[in-house]
Amino acid sequence: MSTFAEQYLKLLQEQRQADLFPLLQTLTDAEKKKFVPELKKLDTQYFKYEIIGKSKWGGDEYGFKSTDIQRYILNITHFVVYNRKDFEKANSGSVIKKKVLDTILPWHCPTWFSDYMNSFGGNEFIPHFIDYEWYMELVEGGYVTESASLIARILPRAIFKPLDRGQAYHPELLAERPVTLQKHIWYIFEHGGEVHWSDGNEQYWLKTFKDFCERGLLERSRVLKEAAMCFNRNFNQSLAGWFTNLLVYLEPNKAELIKLQSILLNTLNSPHSKPVNTVLKLLKDIAGDDGFEQDQFIEHCPLVLSSDSKTTVTNTLMILEKLAKKHQNRRNEISILASQALIHQDDKLQVRTAKLISKYADSTSLDVWEAVSAYQQGLLFEARTILEPFLIPEAPADDEAAHFNLTTEPAEREPIPFPKNFDELVYLASQAFDQNEAYHFDLLPAAILSFQHEMTEDNIRKLLPAFQRAFKTTTGDWVSDRGYLDSLLSKFLTSYGLLLIKFYPSAAQSFKDLYDDHLSKLKEKNQDTRWFESGIKAWEVYTHSKGYKPHKHILLNAFWALEHNLQVPLLSTPTHQPSLVDVKELIRRISVYQSRNTRPGLMDYQVAVMRCFADNRDEAISLANTLLRGESRQLIGFILGEDHQPAPQHHLQPVWLAAVLTHRRHLINQWAGYSKWSEEYLLANFSWSSYIEHYEQDRYNYQTRVNEKIPATREAVIVSIDKKEATPVISGIKSLWNKLTGNKTAAAYEEGYFDFVELKYKYISAEQNDIKRLIYLSPHWPEHWLMYINKDAFRYFDLQGENDKKLVIYALEALMTLKYNYGEAGHLFIATCMLLNDKTVRLYAAELWIKGVKEQTLNSKKLGEIIGKHEYNGLAPLKRFTDLIFSGMLHISPVHDREMEQLLTACISSMNKKPVNNTKKLLDIYLEVLAANKQPVIDAQASAILTEWEKSGNSLTAVIGRIKQGFSIQKS
Repeated sequence: MSTFAEQYLKLLQEQRQADLFPLLQTLTDAEKKKFVPELKKLDTQYFKYEIIGKSKWGGDEYGFKSTDIQRYILNITHFVVYNRKDFEKANSGSVIKKKVLDTILPWHCPTWFSDYMNSFGGNEFIPHFIDYEWYMELVEGGYVTESASLIARILPRAIFKPLDRGQAYHPELLAERPVTLQKHIWYIFEHGGEVHWSDGNEQYWLKTFKDFCERGLLERSRVLKEAAMCFNRNFNQSLAGWFTNLLVYLEPNKAELIKLQSILLNTLNSPHSKPVNTVLKLLKDIAGDDGFEQDQFIEHCPLVLSSDSKTTVTNTLMILEKLAKKHQNRRNEISILASQALIHQDDKLQVRTAKLISKYADSTSLDVWEAVSAYQQGLLFEARTILEPFLIPEAPADDEAAHFNLTTEPAEREPIPFPKNFDELVYLASQAFDQNEAYHFDLLPAAILSFQHEMTEDNIRKLLPAFQRAFKTTTGDWVSDRGYLDSLLSKFLTSYGLLLIKFYPSAAQSFKDLYDDHLSKLKEKNQDTRWFESGIKAWEVYTHSKGYKPHKHILLNAFWALEHNLQVPLLSTPTHQPSLVDVKELIRRISVYQSRNTRPGLMDYQVAVMRCFADNRDEAISLANTLLRGESRQLIGFILGEDHQPAPQHHLQPVWLAAVLTHRRHLINQWAGYSKWSEEYLLANFSWSSYIEHYEQDRYNYQTRVNEKIPATREAVIVSIDKKEATPVISGIKSLWNKLTGNKTAAAYEEGYFDFVELKYKYISAEQNDIKRLIYLSPHWPEHWLMYINKDAFRYFDLQGENDKKLVIYALEALMTLKYNYGEAGHLFIATCMLLNDKTVRLYAAELWIKGVKEQTLNSKKLGEIIGKHEYNGLAPLKRFTDLIFSGMLHISPVHDREMEQLLTACISSMNKKPVNNTKKLLDIYLEVLAANKQPVIDAQASAILTEWEKSGNSLTAVIGRIKQGFSIQKS
């Protein structure tokens, strides 16, 4: 007699589906357990997805070699034989259907079946064939234990009957089983379910509840109570919104609201604005009634008054006004409570609050006076005027500059610690690739130069983790926070390791073993080892951007000194944060080179000059007189204000040019001959325009099955950088090595820092992680870097991806650490950032404006002109800008208010005669600023634009009328 497995295999091969159930019914529990391994082998064979032939297009066609009947036989067998874990792993859920299980469950119901079915109650998706009717049949048949969560999910579909197309509404189906209306329907309120999706635009369930309440099939008071309780059951926004609609749809009367008010008041803690605003409107109807729980409402007021929803705050103030009107003995208390709404920088909210306080509060009450005065600094003009009796009188601002400490005295600078011993060098090397500080890139080569004669065997071993990190950076997978400069630094460190092998073959054996091991692993993986074996001299970025050459040249300077065992410092190593060099330390470093009769690297010299600062000019001059001679002494004197002129004998022309553009730009016309570029380019002056660009884009036509060109538009900012070569040049690397090696090869012009400044990319890949270190090459004049960011990051105005966003944010963060007078590029950068599609970017730009006004480094009028030009064609929603102003740019100080007036006047003057969306909010802010400054509109162009806008009617007429009524508009 054949075994069960043999019988089953034959049945499966012959696809005898009709014989399956009789065969399975013969199995005992022990036989099922024994058959499991055999069944799993069959699964592997029959469910294998493989190539079954060629498709009509010539490619491989994939599928099952088994038939649909064979796989169906196996799925049924899984249900009978497997435990739940194996059943779910076999993905046999297709048998969980009424038509199939009705034929199986009478003779076999797995012990896990009830839990399996009820688990769908917690799943995101429930199969459509698990409906309420079938589920109740399973419960009534004893196959499944009732689950409240699953019933809540499937019951909402129980009022529909399926049609060939769509479904028909039959609420009477709910009355077929008494348990449905007595018990199950309340599970919807407890567990939520999917009632909001089943309701549809026709409001089927809303009508059902109202109808059943009116017919007495459901208790109306309980439906109202359960609906109200749903607001605090952590339902998602859509579901909470549906229960809100249900409550409103049932139209509760005042008596019902009084009875429900404790539950409704708890709704004010809800994270969703719709239930909160709905409840506030309902409470407003009973706030004047004797049964209203005013104390409980007042307890919730601080939370709702601080809400970001203006509707929420407005509704709360309306209720408070009703309470103040009715309860005379609590008016001061209510006014103090209402004053919390003054925190919102919204004129309508502040005016409503101010009128409430002015009408009901006692102006002689010290408590009210203290509460209102706490918000005095943030009050807008109209609200301030109304609340004047409750405010502390302001002292006249005789010396506003003193308020901001606007002095010429240098700020206290934070020194950058330099490694004092070899262990500190090891610690620095371990951090250099983490970008914890931008200046770590500069510190590492300088520290290695300082400790190059302490490379003993033990010390080299200490550096092995850093070398290992450099290997990983060079050859490992690229990570999101790595920049190209990290790759360059790793090349420098590995090149130095190879130099150690040459100088100290015995002491550096540990590094050689590490290097050889890494190299052999690369070869085992058949990876190209040329990039790993090449040194720093061959390093390049795939974009061939010259922007990375200044850093590379400085590292080459360091490497050349290491190759020649020279104990000299790098001139450009920062001494103070963020990446500044004390001019006195620069003098000392230059003197080391002069004492050893050697020259510093030309790029190193330029960057040092661009980073240097002088807190005490006289001390620096005295030190330079003592330690320096020749051209370097003249150069330092020029930086410190001495009068020196271009001279044919100057050997450091690029360094002189760097000094001019960093410290004395007004003299550029005298020194422009030291560069091949025009004065306009050297000063980062460029042309730009912003407009709506018309172009054609490809769109696939599914009918004709071809790509078609269709007209389209996009916002664009076009920056034109005019860069023309006028003089033959010698390549940067060749020039550098000629200098270092003493080669006297002549060149008509020697490339310097300003020949290399560029960002060259089509798509941001790693530049965002380098931008701070690039900007810190010239912290007193980073305009060229900002010029290239403007050109590429803003090409289509809004930021296109995460890397573009990071590039801009990191550049903004770098600017926050600097103090310099912004040029054309800086103003375009900050103004554009105020309108971009990222809130963080806009907030940083606002902070830079606040900082720039305080330090007198920004021109607010120029910012306003740029913003107005961008808005001329509606490149960005004006709401972004107005919301930004309200979020923290208003009433920072009288100085800032005057600058804001200039910014807005210039902005309005540059805008289109046809107002864009949200112009009214802009004018509201403008009126507020004019009122605060007590100034009329005196700009002729702004007056003309306002007159044009006034003609457009609508809401603009009123606000422009208020501007004219309060302040006469002068015409030129």
